[in-house]
This record gives sequence, structure tokens and C-alpha cells, in this order.
Amino acid sequence: MKRLLIIAIASLLCSSSLTAKDNKSTDDLGQWAESELAKYPETVDGVKVYYPAPDEDGKLSVSDLIDIEGKSKTAIFTNALVYIYDNFDSENEVIESIDYESKRFIIARKLKQGSGKNTTAYEYISAFQIADGILSFVSYNIRAEYREKGILPRKLDIEKLKPQENTRHRELVEEFSFLNSKILKEMSDYISSTTPESITHWDDIKEGNAVKGMNKTEVKLALGCPYSERVSGKRTKWMYDNNSVVIFTDGIVTAVMY
Repeated sequence: MKRLLIIAIASLLCSSSLTAKDNKSTDDLGQWAESELAKYPETVDGVKVYYPAPDEDGKLSVSDLIDIEGKSKTAIFTNALVYIYDNFDSENEVIESIDYESKRFIIARKLKQGSGKNTTAYEYISAFQIADGILSFVSYNIRAEYREKGILPRKLDIEKLKPQENTRHRELVEEFSFLNSKILKEMSDYISSTTPESITHWDDIKEGNAVKGMNKTEVKLALGCPYSERVSGKRTKWMYDNNSVVIFTDGIVTAVMY
């Protein structure tokens, strides 16, 4: 990741489209990256940490490929979406789009850390692309919300932070990098360790419909997680906020009520 960071910075510095002001900003960032990020540990508390780097437009983003050994494109895509639904925070996360054909999806996130005056929050977009044995990601449009001086919190795009000269800004970059990386690790661990149920109702899933014959994974992909579940013997009832009810018998949908 360090090598990729330096390559990305070098590529940006060579771009003739940059203004003098942009060059100065990138110079500062490049110097900090080489002198500081190169010293950072690759893992923290067992988490491989992905740090932000400038892209060709001068925006900071985090991107890499995660190897998922022994998993097909469909299995990785299915497990990734199930992980998202199982861990979805409706107050701070939005699934912006899912491309079932290309095996891509995009999530808008807001991560909060701490409490009271020590609260920090990070808003950003994460886009995922699936291939056989690979989960690729890019996190971008990163913005930090924090208190530095005064009562009201500040909101700054990560490009506006100056970690090379401001200790608080450096802490924000480190905290965001770790929190985002921890989510990526938990997600990739789930994908690697889980064998998904067979998916045969993709057309209905794309339309957001639950139908008879679906298994629980297919219903979750179509409708998301239920707000309530009731189990009685071989029968399971899932209830959703729109008053729809899905009934399973031995794990297969036998009735859907809207």
C-alpha cells in the first residue's frame, strides 16, 4: 500500500493539468506521505490499514484489491450484499445503487466515533466491484466532522486537512483510515468464511420482490433484513416496515403478504 501511495502521488505530480496552487498542496501531501505514512504499521490490532492517497484529480481516496480465495464472482457478490444488509445502519448508511449484472454496488456512509465534545464523524462513499476471487473497493468524497476550537463542529473535506502540520488533522486521518479498514476486514472475513445459499431468483431480486420458492438469502437480497422475526416450529415469519410479511417453511418461502 505504501508503494501504491507513492506511485499515486508521483503520477499526480507529473500531471500537466495541475495549477500552481494544486501543485503546492500535492507537494505538501506527498512530503507528509513519504515521511510519515511510510513509517506507519501496515496492521493495527490485526487490521490491515488502507491509507488515503491522491487520485489523478487531486482528490484523496482509499482503494485496493482484497483477495478472496476460492470464491466465485457470484459468491463474493452475494456474501458482500448479505453482510451489508446484516450490518446496515439505516440512520447513517444508504445503499445508493446495485448493479446486479456487473456485480457492483455503492454505499454512502457516516461513521461516528466518541461521544459529546469528543465526537468525530466521517462521511464518505464506498464503491465495490466484484471479480472472481477479488473484492475491489474505492472510498472517496471523504469529509471529517470534528471539534477543534469552539463549540460548533467543523466539517472539512479530507483534502483540506493538513496532517503534515496539524496534530489534530493527523489524528483524523489515522482514525478514518482505521475505521474504514476495520469495516473492510470484517466484510472480507465474512465473505471468505461463508458459503452462500444458491441464488436462482435474480430477476425477482432485481425487482425487489419476494416470491414463493425463495430461500432466506434471496429474500434478504430482495427486501433487506426484516425488522421482526418470529419462529414457530418449521415456520418462520419475517415482518417488514411496509407491513409486508414473508413466511418460510423449512427455510423456503411459502407465502408472501403485502
